[in-house]
Amino acid sequence: MSVDTPNPRFFGHLFKVDDRPFYYCANTQEMVSLEPPLAAAIEHFGDLQRGVFPEVLKGRFTPAKIREALAILETVPESEGLFAKGWPRLVSAEPVEPRLGRPDRPLQHLILTLTEDCNLRCGYCMHGAGLDWVRPHRRRAMPKAIALQAARYFLERCEDKERPTVSFYGGEALLQVDVLRAVAQEVRRHPRGRHAFLVIDTNGVLLDDEIIELVTEHRIHLQVSLDGPQWIHDRQRRDAAGNPTYGTIMKSLDGWLSRDPEAYARLRFICTVVPPTDLLELDAFFGNFPLFAKHGIEAEPGLEVNMANLRGQNWPATKAEIQDLGRQLRDLRARYFAAVAAGRRDDLGPVVKGLIEPGLLKIHHRNRGLVADTFTPGGNCRPGVRKLHVTVDGRFQPCERTGDVVFLGDVESGVDAQAVDRLQQDFFREVHAECSRCWALRLCRVCYAGWAEYRRPGKPLPRELCDMARRSVEEDMQLLVKVLELPENARGYLEDFELT
Repeated sequence: MSVDTPNPRFFGHLFKVDDRPFYYCANTQEMVSLEPPLAAAIEHFGDLQRGVFPEVLKGRFTPAKIREALAILETVPESEGLFAKGWPRLVSAEPVEPRLGRPDRPLQHLILTLTEDCNLRCGYCMHGAGLDWVRPHRRRAMPKAIALQAARYFLERCEDKERPTVSFYGGEALLQVDVLRAVAQEVRRHPRGRHAFLVIDTNGVLLDDEIIELVTEHRIHLQVSLDGPQWIHDRQRRDAAGNPTYGTIMKSLDGWLSRDPEAYARLRFICTVVPPTDLLELDAFFGNFPLFAKHGIEAEPGLEVNMANLRGQNWPATKAEIQDLGRQLRDLRARYFAAVAAGRRDDLGPVVKGLIEPGLLKIHHRNRGLVADTFTPGGNCRPGVRKLHVTVDGRFQPCERTGDVVFLGDVESGVDAQAVDRLQQDFFREVHAECSRCWALRLCRVCYAGWAEYRRPGKPLPRELCDMARRSVEEDMQLLVKVLELPENARGYLEDFELT
Protein backbone atom coordinates (compact mmCIF):
# COMPACT_ATOMS: atom_id res chain seq x y z
CA MET A 1 0.00 0.00 0.00
CA SER A 2 2.34 2.69 -1.27
CA VAL A 3 1.72 6.33 -0.52
CA ASP A 4 3.25 7.31 -3.84
CA THR A 5 1.60 4.89 -6.28
CA PRO A 6 -2.14 5.41 -6.88
CA ASN A 7 -4.24 2.25 -7.15
CA PRO A 8 -4.71 1.79 -10.92
CA ARG A 9 -8.38 0.89 -10.55
CA PHE A 10 -10.00 2.70 -7.63
CA PHE A 11 -10.38 6.45 -7.07
CA GLY A 12 -9.05 6.25 -3.54
CA HIS A 13 -6.20 5.16 -1.31
CA LEU A 14 -5.43 2.39 1.17
CA PHE A 15 -3.57 3.36 4.33
CA LYS A 16 -2.92 1.87 7.75
CA VAL A 17 -3.43 3.17 11.27
CA ASP A 18 -1.71 1.07 13.95
CA ASP A 19 -1.57 -1.76 11.38
CA ARG A 20 -5.35 -1.57 10.78
CA PRO A 21 -6.42 -1.01 7.14
CA PHE A 22 -8.44 2.03 6.14
CA TYR A 23 -9.62 3.34 2.82
CA TYR A 24 -9.96 6.95 1.72
CA CYS A 25 -12.54 7.21 -1.05
CA ALA A 26 -11.78 10.27 -3.17
CA ASN A 27 -15.21 9.99 -4.79
CA THR A 28 -17.10 10.56 -1.51
CA GLN A 29 -14.23 11.92 0.63
CA GLU A 30 -15.07 9.31 3.28
CA MET A 31 -12.48 7.42 5.33
CA VAL A 32 -13.66 3.93 6.26
CA SER A 33 -12.26 1.07 8.29
CA LEU A 34 -11.82 -2.14 6.29
CA GLU A 35 -11.73 -5.80 7.12
CA PRO A 36 -8.33 -7.22 6.03
CA PRO A 37 -9.77 -9.34 3.17
CA LEU A 38 -11.45 -6.28 1.66
CA ALA A 39 -8.23 -4.25 1.90
CA ALA A 40 -6.35 -7.09 0.22
CA ALA A 41 -8.93 -7.28 -2.57
CA ILE A 42 -8.55 -3.56 -3.26
CA GLU A 43 -4.76 -3.70 -3.21
CA HIS A 44 -4.60 -6.67 -5.59
CA PHE A 45 -7.76 -5.96 -7.57
CA GLY A 46 -6.08 -6.05 -10.97
CA ASP A 47 -4.62 -9.54 -10.49
CA LEU A 48 -7.80 -10.88 -8.91
CA GLN A 49 -9.92 -9.60 -11.80
CA ARG A 50 -7.67 -11.58 -14.15
CA GLY A 51 -8.19 -14.72 -12.06
CA VAL A 52 -4.71 -14.59 -10.51
CA PHE A 53 -4.54 -15.26 -6.76
CA PRO A 54 -1.34 -13.45 -5.64
CA GLU A 55 1.20 -15.49 -3.68
CA VAL A 56 1.26 -12.84 -0.96
CA LEU A 57 -2.38 -13.60 -0.13
CA LYS A 58 -1.98 -17.37 0.14
CA GLY A 59 -2.06 -18.51 3.73
CA ARG A 60 -3.61 -15.20 4.81
CA PHE A 61 -7.05 -15.47 3.22
CA THR A 62 -9.09 -18.22 1.67
CA PRO A 63 -10.29 -17.79 -1.92
CA ALA A 64 -13.84 -17.70 -0.56
CA LYS A 65 -13.04 -14.68 1.64
CA ILE A 66 -11.48 -12.85 -1.28
CA ARG A 67 -14.45 -13.65 -3.55
CA GLU A 68 -16.73 -12.25 -0.85
CA ALA A 69 -14.64 -9.07 -0.73
CA LEU A 70 -14.72 -8.72 -4.52
CA ALA A 71 -18.50 -9.00 -4.45
CA ILE A 72 -18.64 -6.09 -2.01
CA LEU A 73 -16.48 -3.99 -4.30
CA GLU A 74 -18.87 -4.63 -7.16
CA THR A 75 -22.05 -3.79 -5.25
CA VAL A 76 -21.24 -1.00 -2.78
CA PRO A 77 -20.52 1.77 -5.34
CA GLU A 78 -24.07 1.63 -6.71
CA SER A 79 -25.64 2.34 -3.34
CA GLU A 80 -23.09 4.42 -1.45
CA GLY A 81 -20.54 5.77 -3.94
CA LEU A 82 -17.64 4.11 -2.13
CA PHE A 83 -14.90 2.23 -3.99
CA ALA A 84 -15.64 4.15 -7.18
CA LYS A 85 -13.70 2.97 -10.21
CA GLY A 86 -14.35 6.03 -12.33
CA TRP A 87 -12.11 9.08 -12.17
CA PRO A 88 -13.20 12.65 -12.94
CA ARG A 89 -12.05 14.25 -16.16
CA LEU A 90 -9.55 17.00 -15.43
CA VAL A 91 -10.28 20.39 -16.95
CA SER A 92 -8.50 23.72 -16.81
CA ALA A 93 -10.01 26.64 -14.92
CA GLU A 94 -12.58 28.59 -16.90
CA PRO A 95 -11.44 31.75 -18.69
CA VAL A 96 -11.70 34.83 -16.51
CA GLU A 97 -13.61 38.00 -17.17
CA PRO A 98 -11.52 41.01 -18.20
CA ARG A 99 -12.16 42.85 -14.91
CA LEU A 100 -12.13 41.77 -11.31
CA GLY A 101 -14.82 42.72 -8.88
CA ARG A 102 -17.32 40.13 -10.03
CA PRO A 103 -20.05 39.84 -7.39
CA ASP A 104 -19.41 36.12 -6.91
CA ARG A 105 -15.69 36.35 -6.15
CA PRO A 106 -14.53 39.82 -5.05
CA LEU A 107 -11.03 40.64 -3.86
CA GLN A 108 -10.32 40.08 -0.19
CA HIS A 109 -6.56 40.43 0.37
CA LEU A 110 -4.05 42.91 -1.06
CA ILE A 111 -0.32 42.42 -0.47
CA LEU A 112 2.04 45.29 -1.24
CA THR A 113 5.77 44.60 -1.47
CA LEU A 114 7.00 48.04 -0.43
CA THR A 115 10.67 47.23 -0.95
CA GLU A 116 12.96 44.42 -2.09
CA ASP A 117 15.64 45.64 0.31
CA CYS A 118 16.13 44.17 3.75
CA ASN A 119 18.19 45.13 6.78
CA LEU A 120 18.71 41.46 7.70
CA ARG A 121 20.57 38.64 5.98
CA CYS A 122 18.95 35.53 7.39
CA GLY A 123 20.83 32.32 6.72
CA TYR A 124 17.86 30.47 5.22
CA CYS A 125 16.33 33.35 3.21
CA MET A 126 15.60 32.37 -0.40
CA HIS A 127 16.20 35.93 -1.59
CA GLY A 128 19.85 35.66 -0.60
CA ALA A 129 20.42 32.17 -1.97
CA GLY A 130 20.91 32.97 -5.66
CA LEU A 131 17.87 30.95 -6.74
CA ASP A 132 16.76 31.53 -10.30
CA TRP A 133 13.03 31.71 -9.60
CA VAL A 134 13.05 34.34 -6.83
CA ARG A 135 14.31 37.91 -6.84
CA PRO A 136 17.51 38.75 -4.93
CA HIS A 137 17.88 41.39 -2.23
CA ARG A 138 18.15 44.69 -4.08
CA ARG A 139 17.48 48.36 -3.44
CA ARG A 140 14.20 48.69 -5.26
CA ALA A 141 11.24 50.32 -3.55
CA MET A 142 7.61 50.92 -4.44
CA PRO A 143 6.89 54.57 -5.30
CA LYS A 144 4.14 56.15 -3.23
CA ALA A 145 2.06 56.78 -6.35
CA ILE A 146 2.03 53.08 -7.27
CA ALA A 147 1.21 52.05 -3.71
CA LEU A 148 -1.75 54.43 -3.55
CA GLN A 149 -2.95 53.38 -7.00
CA ALA A 150 -2.84 49.72 -5.97
CA ALA A 151 -4.72 50.47 -2.74
CA ARG A 152 -7.47 52.31 -4.64
CA TYR A 153 -7.73 49.50 -7.18
CA PHE A 154 -8.25 47.05 -4.33
CA LEU A 155 -10.71 49.21 -2.37
CA GLU A 156 -12.92 49.60 -5.44
CA ARG A 157 -13.17 45.81 -5.82
CA CYS A 158 -12.90 44.35 -2.32
CA GLU A 159 -15.62 42.52 -0.45
CA ASP A 160 -17.73 44.86 1.65
CA LYS A 161 -19.39 42.13 3.72
CA GLU A 162 -16.14 40.66 5.06
CA ARG A 163 -13.26 42.63 6.52
CA PRO A 164 -10.70 43.12 3.74
CA THR A 165 -6.98 42.78 4.47
CA VAL A 166 -4.10 44.94 3.29
CA SER A 167 -0.64 43.52 4.02
CA PHE A 168 2.67 45.38 3.83
CA TYR A 169 5.49 43.11 2.76
CA GLY A 170 9.17 43.20 1.81
CA GLY A 171 12.11 42.91 2.01
CA GLU A 172 11.52 44.79 5.20
CA ALA A 173 8.36 46.86 4.91
CA LEU A 174 9.38 49.25 7.71
CA LEU A 175 12.19 50.58 5.52
CA GLN A 176 9.41 52.41 3.63
CA VAL A 177 7.48 53.91 6.53
CA ASP A 178 6.38 57.03 4.61
CA VAL A 179 4.74 54.96 1.87
CA LEU A 180 3.25 52.65 4.47
CA ARG A 181 1.74 55.60 6.33
CA ALA A 182 0.27 57.08 3.14
CA VAL A 183 -1.42 53.78 2.24
CA ALA A 184 -2.75 53.29 5.78
CA GLN A 185 -4.31 56.75 5.68
CA GLU A 186 -5.80 56.10 2.24
CA VAL A 187 -7.33 52.81 3.36
CA ARG A 188 -8.79 54.25 6.56
CA ARG A 189 -10.41 57.13 4.66
CA HIS A 190 -12.27 54.75 2.34
CA PRO A 191 -15.67 53.39 3.52
CA ARG A 192 -14.54 49.81 2.84
CA GLY A 193 -11.22 50.35 4.58
CA ARG A 194 -12.34 51.82 7.89
CA HIS A 195 -12.49 48.42 9.53
CA ALA A 196 -10.02 46.61 7.28
CA PHE A 197 -7.20 44.53 8.69
CA LEU A 198 -3.89 46.31 8.12
CA VAL A 199 -0.94 43.97 8.63
CA ILE A 200 2.80 44.61 8.51
CA ASP A 201 5.11 41.64 7.95
CA THR A 202 8.31 42.69 9.68
CA ASN A 203 11.49 41.43 11.29
CA GLY A 204 10.78 43.80 14.19
CA VAL A 205 14.20 45.45 14.30
CA LEU A 206 12.98 48.90 13.17
CA LEU A 207 9.98 49.12 15.49
CA ASP A 208 10.78 52.55 16.98
CA ASP A 209 8.59 55.24 18.57
CA GLU A 210 7.51 56.67 15.21
CA ILE A 211 6.29 53.32 13.95
CA ILE A 212 4.67 52.44 17.28
CA GLU A 213 2.67 55.67 17.01
CA LEU A 214 1.69 54.79 13.43
CA VAL A 215 0.53 51.24 14.20
CA THR A 216 -1.37 52.43 17.26
CA GLU A 217 -3.14 55.26 15.41
CA HIS A 218 -4.28 53.03 12.54
CA ARG A 219 -4.83 49.83 14.58
CA ILE A 220 -2.26 47.97 12.49
CA HIS A 221 -1.41 44.34 13.20
CA LEU A 222 2.19 43.14 13.23
CA GLN A 223 3.45 39.75 12.06
CA VAL A 224 6.95 39.59 13.51
CA SER A 225 9.52 37.00 12.44
CA LEU A 226 10.88 35.48 15.64
CA ASP A 227 12.40 32.01 15.51
CA GLY A 228 12.43 31.25 19.23
CA PRO A 229 14.75 31.89 22.16
CA GLN A 230 17.94 33.84 21.62
CA TRP A 231 20.26 30.91 20.88
CA ILE A 232 17.94 29.61 18.15
CA HIS A 233 16.86 32.96 16.69
CA ASP A 234 20.30 34.58 16.49
CA ARG A 235 21.86 31.57 14.81
CA GLN A 236 20.24 32.52 11.48
CA ARG A 237 18.48 35.89 11.82
CA ARG A 238 21.30 38.45 11.75
CA ASP A 239 21.55 41.90 10.23
CA ALA A 240 23.55 42.82 7.14
CA ALA A 241 26.66 43.36 9.28
CA GLY A 242 26.31 39.94 10.92
CA ASN A 243 25.01 41.22 14.26
CA PRO A 244 22.38 39.29 16.25
CA THR A 245 18.84 40.71 16.29
CA TYR A 246 16.97 38.97 19.13
CA GLY A 247 17.74 41.61 21.76
CA THR A 248 16.71 44.50 19.51
CA ILE A 249 13.41 42.83 18.59
CA MET A 250 12.49 42.04 22.19
CA LYS A 251 13.33 45.59 23.30
CA SER A 252 11.18 47.03 20.50
CA LEU A 253 8.22 44.79 21.32
CA ASP A 254 8.59 45.58 25.02
CA GLY A 255 8.24 49.27 24.18
CA TRP A 256 5.13 48.65 22.08
CA LEU A 257 3.46 46.53 24.75
CA SER A 258 4.29 49.19 27.37
CA ARG A 259 2.69 52.01 25.37
CA ASP A 260 -0.37 50.17 24.06
CA PRO A 261 -2.15 47.78 26.48
CA GLU A 262 -4.12 46.27 23.57
CA ALA A 263 -1.07 45.70 21.37
CA TYR A 264 -0.80 42.00 22.25
CA ALA A 265 -4.10 41.31 20.45
CA ARG A 266 -2.60 42.67 17.22
CA LEU A 267 0.71 40.82 17.53
CA ARG A 268 1.45 37.55 15.79
CA PHE A 269 4.73 35.71 15.29
CA ILE A 270 6.12 33.82 12.32
CA CYS A 271 8.53 31.11 13.48
CA THR A 272 10.70 29.43 10.84
CA VAL A 273 12.13 26.05 11.83
CA VAL A 274 15.54 24.98 10.53
CA PRO A 275 17.77 22.10 11.62
CA PRO A 276 19.36 21.77 14.09
CA THR A 277 16.72 22.88 16.56
CA ASP A 278 14.76 21.83 19.63
CA LEU A 279 11.02 21.85 18.95
CA LEU A 280 10.04 21.38 22.59
CA GLU A 281 12.16 24.34 23.61
CA LEU A 282 10.49 26.40 20.90
CA ASP A 283 7.12 25.27 22.23
CA ALA A 284 7.99 26.25 25.79
CA PHE A 285 9.33 29.64 24.67
CA PHE A 286 6.19 30.71 22.81
CA GLY A 287 3.87 29.01 25.29
CA ASN A 288 5.37 31.13 28.06
CA PHE A 289 6.39 34.14 26.00
CA PRO A 290 8.69 36.26 28.21
CA LEU A 291 7.26 39.66 27.29
CA PHE A 292 3.68 38.55 27.84
CA ALA A 293 4.65 37.27 31.27
CA LYS A 294 6.39 40.58 32.03
CA HIS A 295 3.30 42.61 31.12
CA GLY A 296 0.82 40.30 32.84
CA ILE A 297 -0.72 39.08 29.59
CA GLU A 298 -2.22 35.63 30.12
CA ALA A 299 -2.98 34.87 26.47
CA GLU A 300 -0.68 32.90 24.19
CA PRO A 301 0.71 34.89 21.28
CA GLY A 302 -0.65 34.19 17.82
CA LEU A 303 1.85 31.98 16.00
CA GLU A 304 2.45 30.53 12.56
CA VAL A 305 5.12 27.83 12.36
CA ASN A 306 6.80 27.08 9.04
CA MET A 307 9.54 24.70 8.02
CA ALA A 308 12.31 26.60 6.20
CA ASN A 309 12.33 26.08 2.45
CA LEU A 310 15.93 25.01 1.85
CA ARG A 311 15.43 23.58 -1.63
CA GLY A 312 18.33 24.54 -3.89
CA GLN A 313 20.39 25.93 -1.03
CA ASN A 314 23.72 24.59 0.16
CA TRP A 315 22.48 24.18 3.70
CA PRO A 316 25.16 23.21 6.24
CA ALA A 317 23.01 20.94 8.41
CA THR A 318 24.34 17.40 8.72
CA LYS A 319 22.38 14.32 7.76
CA ALA A 320 22.11 13.45 11.45
CA GLU A 321 20.63 16.89 12.25
CA ILE A 322 18.05 16.54 9.50
CA GLN A 323 17.14 13.04 10.68
CA ASP A 324 16.85 14.35 14.24
CA LEU A 325 14.35 16.98 13.13
CA GLY A 326 12.29 14.23 11.49
CA ARG A 327 12.39 12.26 14.75
CA GLN A 328 11.29 15.33 16.72
CA LEU A 329 8.35 15.85 14.37
CA ARG A 330 7.25 12.22 14.79
CA ASP A 331 7.58 12.53 18.57
CA LEU A 332 5.54 15.73 18.47
CA ARG A 333 2.69 13.97 16.69
CA ALA A 334 2.72 11.22 19.31
CA ARG A 335 2.80 13.81 22.09
CA TYR A 336 -0.08 15.67 20.46
CA PHE A 337 -2.28 12.57 20.25
CA ALA A 338 -1.48 11.50 23.80
CA ALA A 339 -2.47 14.92 25.14
CA VAL A 340 -5.71 15.01 23.12
CA ALA A 341 -6.59 11.46 24.20
CA ALA A 342 -6.07 12.42 27.85
CA GLY A 343 -8.25 15.51 27.50
CA ARG A 344 -5.25 17.81 27.89
CA ARG A 345 -5.11 19.53 24.51
CA ASP A 346 -5.16 22.92 26.24
CA ASP A 347 -1.83 22.00 27.86
CA LEU A 348 -0.13 21.76 24.47
CA GLY A 349 1.98 24.72 23.42
CA PRO A 350 1.49 26.81 20.28
CA VAL A 351 4.38 25.23 18.35
CA VAL A 352 3.01 21.70 18.75
CA LYS A 353 -0.46 22.83 17.70
CA GLY A 354 0.92 25.11 14.98
CA LEU A 355 2.85 22.30 13.31
CA ILE A 356 0.10 19.68 13.49
CA GLU A 357 -3.35 21.21 13.52
CA PRO A 358 -3.51 23.21 10.26
CA GLY A 359 -3.23 20.08 8.11
CA LEU A 360 -5.37 18.02 10.48
CA LEU A 361 -8.20 20.56 10.40
CA LYS A 362 -8.10 20.89 6.62
CA ILE A 363 -8.60 17.15 6.26
CA HIS A 364 -11.37 17.09 8.86
CA HIS A 365 -13.29 19.96 7.27
CA ARG A 366 -12.98 18.60 3.73
CA ASN A 367 -15.89 18.76 1.32
CA ARG A 368 -17.81 15.48 1.75
CA GLY A 369 -19.85 15.74 -1.45
CA LEU A 370 -19.46 13.41 -4.41
CA VAL A 371 -16.90 14.50 -6.94
CA ALA A 372 -18.27 15.99 -10.14
CA ASP A 373 -17.67 14.50 -13.57
CA THR A 374 -14.98 17.14 -14.13
CA PHE A 375 -12.38 18.52 -11.74
CA THR A 376 -10.04 21.51 -11.87
CA PRO A 377 -6.65 21.02 -10.13
CA GLY A 378 -5.17 23.77 -7.99
CA GLY A 379 -7.38 23.70 -4.91
CA ASN A 380 -9.00 27.00 -3.96
CA CYS A 381 -6.28 29.05 -5.63
CA ARG A 382 -7.45 30.97 -8.69
CA PRO A 383 -5.01 33.62 -9.95
CA GLY A 384 -6.27 37.16 -9.52
CA VAL A 385 -9.27 36.12 -7.43
CA ARG A 386 -9.65 37.16 -3.78
CA LYS A 387 -5.89 37.65 -3.31
CA LEU A 388 -3.56 39.99 -5.19
CA HIS A 389 0.14 40.70 -4.71
CA VAL A 390 1.67 43.89 -6.12
CA THR A 391 5.42 44.07 -6.79
CA VAL A 392 7.50 47.22 -6.24
CA ASP A 393 7.03 48.23 -9.89
CA GLY A 394 3.26 47.74 -9.79
CA ARG A 395 2.92 44.32 -11.42
CA PHE A 396 0.23 41.90 -10.22
CA GLN A 397 0.90 38.34 -9.02
CA PRO A 398 -1.39 35.65 -7.55
CA CYS A 399 0.42 35.87 -4.21
CA GLU A 400 3.73 36.84 -2.65
CA ARG A 401 5.11 33.29 -2.92
CA THR A 402 5.04 32.83 -6.70
CA GLY A 403 8.62 33.98 -7.17
CA ASP A 404 9.76 36.26 -9.96
CA VAL A 405 8.19 34.37 -12.85
CA VAL A 406 4.38 34.69 -12.61
CA PHE A 407 2.58 37.96 -13.47
CA LEU A 408 -1.08 38.83 -14.09
CA GLY A 409 -1.14 42.48 -15.14
CA ASP A 410 -0.35 45.78 -13.41
CA VAL A 411 -1.86 48.76 -11.61
CA GLU A 412 -2.21 50.74 -14.84
CA SER A 413 -4.19 48.22 -16.89
CA GLY A 414 -5.58 45.96 -14.16
CA VAL A 415 -5.66 42.20 -14.25
CA ASP A 416 -4.87 40.93 -17.74
CA ALA A 417 -7.46 38.25 -18.47
CA GLN A 418 -5.32 36.77 -21.23
CA ALA A 419 -2.31 36.53 -18.91
CA VAL A 420 -4.44 34.76 -16.30
CA ASP A 421 -5.77 32.35 -18.91
CA ARG A 422 -2.25 31.58 -20.17
CA LEU A 423 -1.10 30.98 -16.61
CA GLN A 424 -4.01 28.65 -15.90
CA GLN A 425 -3.40 26.72 -19.11
CA ASP A 426 0.34 26.38 -18.37
CA PHE A 427 -0.44 25.17 -14.86
CA PHE A 428 -3.00 22.67 -16.12
CA ARG A 429 -0.70 21.23 -18.80
CA GLU A 430 2.17 20.76 -16.39
CA VAL A 431 0.21 19.24 -13.47
CA HIS A 432 -2.09 17.08 -15.59
CA ALA A 433 0.13 14.00 -15.74
CA GLU A 434 0.45 13.74 -11.95
CA CYS A 435 -3.07 14.89 -11.09
CA SER A 436 -4.87 12.64 -13.56
CA ARG A 437 -4.30 9.47 -11.50
CA CYS A 438 -3.65 10.88 -8.03
CA TRP A 439 -5.76 9.67 -5.11
CA ALA A 440 -5.10 12.94 -3.21
CA LEU A 441 -6.53 15.08 -6.01
CA ARG A 442 -9.26 16.62 -3.83
CA LEU A 443 -6.97 17.21 -0.84
CA CYS A 444 -3.90 18.45 -2.69
CA ARG A 445 -1.91 21.35 -1.21
CA VAL A 446 0.13 22.06 -4.33
CA CYS A 447 -0.91 25.53 -5.48
CA TYR A 448 0.49 28.02 -7.97
CA ALA A 449 3.28 28.93 -5.55
CA GLY A 450 4.53 25.34 -5.31
CA TRP A 451 4.22 24.95 -9.06
CA ALA A 452 6.22 28.16 -9.67
CA GLU A 453 9.04 26.88 -7.47
CA TYR A 454 9.30 23.40 -8.95
CA ARG A 455 8.23 24.00 -12.53
CA ARG A 456 10.28 23.25 -15.60
CA PRO A 457 8.43 25.22 -18.31
CA GLY A 458 6.63 22.92 -20.71
CA LYS A 459 7.45 19.78 -18.72
CA PRO A 460 5.31 17.80 -16.25
CA LEU A 461 5.41 18.77 -12.59
CA PRO A 462 8.22 16.84 -10.84
CA ARG A 463 7.05 13.71 -9.05
CA GLU A 464 9.12 14.79 -6.05
CA LEU A 465 6.68 17.57 -5.14
CA CYS A 466 3.62 15.37 -5.51
CA ASP A 467 5.17 12.57 -3.45
CA MET A 468 5.77 15.01 -0.59
CA ALA A 469 2.21 16.30 -0.84
CA ARG A 470 0.73 12.78 -0.75
CA ARG A 471 2.86 11.77 2.23
CA SER A 472 1.76 14.86 4.13
CA VAL A 473 -1.91 14.18 3.42
CA GLU A 474 -1.62 10.54 4.47
CA GLU A 475 0.09 11.44 7.76
CA ASP A 476 -2.74 13.85 8.56
CA MET A 477 -5.38 11.24 7.67
CA GLN A 478 -3.72 8.68 9.94
CA LEU A 479 -3.70 11.08 12.89
CA LEU A 480 -7.24 12.26 12.21
CA VAL A 481 -8.56 8.69 12.25
CA LYS A 482 -7.05 8.16 15.70
CA VAL A 483 -8.47 11.43 17.02
CA LEU A 484 -11.94 10.69 15.64
CA GLU A 485 -11.94 7.34 17.47
CA LEU A 486 -11.65 9.18 20.81
CA PRO A 487 -14.67 10.03 22.99
CA GLU A 488 -16.60 13.11 21.88
CA ASN A 489 -15.38 15.24 24.78
CA ALA A 490 -11.78 14.69 23.64
CA ARG A 491 -12.30 15.27 19.92
CA GLY A 492 -14.94 18.00 20.07
CA TYR A 493 -12.37 20.75 19.50
CA LEU A 494 -12.21 19.75 15.83
CA GLU A 495 -15.62 21.36 15.32
CA ASP A 496 -14.60 24.65 16.95
CA PHE A 497 -12.55 25.81 13.99
CA GLU A 498 -13.63 27.40 10.74
CA LEU A 499 -11.27 27.22 7.79
CA THR A 500 -10.50 30.38 5.83
